Amino acid sequence: MNILQINTSDKGGGAEGTVFNLFKEYERRGHNSWMAVGKKKTSERNVFQIPNSYKNGFERYIKTFTNPAKFSNWFNGIEDFDFEGTHKILDIIPNPPDIVHCHNLHGYYFDLRELPAISKATPLILNLRDAWLLTGHCSYYFDCMRWQADCESCPYLSTYPAIRKDSSAYNWQRKKEIYSKTNAYIVTNSKWLMHCVDKSMLRGKKHRVIYNGIDLNIFKPGDKSISRRILGLPENSSIIMFAANRAQKNIFKDYDTVLKVIELLSSQKPVDNIVFLCVGADKKQIVDGKYYYEPFISDQRVLAEYYRAADVFIHAAHAEAFGKTITESMACGTPVVATAIGGISEQIEDGISGFLVPHMDYVQMFNKTVEILKRNELRDQFISESLKKVSYFSLERQADEFLDYYNEVIEDFKRGKS
Repeated sequence: MNILQINTSDKGGGAEGTVFNLFKEYERRGHNSWMAVGKKKTSERNVFQIPNSYKNGFERYIKTFTNPAKFSNWFNGIEDFDFEGTHKILDIIPNPPDIVHCHNLHGYYFDLRELPAISKATPLILNLRDAWLLTGHCSYYFDCMRWQADCESCPYLSTYPAIRKDSSAYNWQRKKEIYSKTNAYIVTNSKWLMHCVDKSMLRGKKHRVIYNGIDLNIFKPGDKSISRRILGLPENSSIIMFAANRAQKNIFKDYDTVLKVIELLSSQKPVDNIVFLCVGADKKQIVDGKYYYEPFISDQRVLAEYYRAADVFIHAAHAEAFGKTITESMACGTPVVATAIGGISEQIEDGISGFLVPHMDYVQMFNKTVEILKRNELRDQFISESLKKVSYFSLERQADEFLDYYNEVIEDFKRGKS
């Protein structure tokens, strides 16, 4: 099968890693697997950078301020779809694709207006990983439900992808008109996000929930002491871990709540020798021998060692369709305490395989973290139940489900053409 996946980049955060893993898994199974990306960061020969007229963010910035039409759109809060490389996407790969699988289309590289033409030429899947396709600009809508009707009077203009003025209603309507001309097949990575799709202006010929998968040959339990020695972490401490891309600045991950939990642990000392480990930090540093900060880790095998080194993984989020770091931690045998936001409750069964706490409730997150640290039998239960749960969240299962869906979509597309 000739499979073309489209995404912002081939290397980066959770979405990039998920897409790249699928790309390599398809190759391993003998398919012609390609990626078209807004920015290429690896040396993979079957990853192609979409031929837009800028090479980086600075060049795009200059083009915006020197092109009257682009400047007017930016000034007035109109989403920028002016990326001329999009109409060449089907031509930059060696063979015509049997399926085009789109992931994140935000990130300033893709012209959404090309979707109708692509969907007429080849079967097209829109794989939502956040809510951007459903809104007037933001990738997550928090407590705002205006996107269900028209996105008028946006309360979150600065939320990524930010807009300067409130043209959210115009942006929302423009997307709706594009979708009305597009024959797309819809996939989400959680039931929660599919529920959002059902309430939105986005319509598809078929809908399917396919959960993210991880490589369980890499993310698996191991000896905690060995992992700590490898990583240079204190062996006789209780390590509380948090991980996210741009962990300290990511507005969706609620680092403030994480810090409040760590401050309570440090001040109340429910157990001895508490250490905080933050992966995805701005820079590598150790503060007072108690705070360990590591930059983003792209090597999955190294990342897995960090999960195995931790005693508890905490995940505070303002918004989350599917918490990949949660699954990775569970697979490595580290119990999780997370906020009950978005699709997270589809990963953790509260009190059975981990703990779920209310949004921004740092006291509850602290209490549940302490409970895991103090109750060995509970920790053992969570580890056992987590390993059962994550057996479903495998890369192999994810690839199987997508390949089955590709065949179903291709057949449906052919029937529509006949």
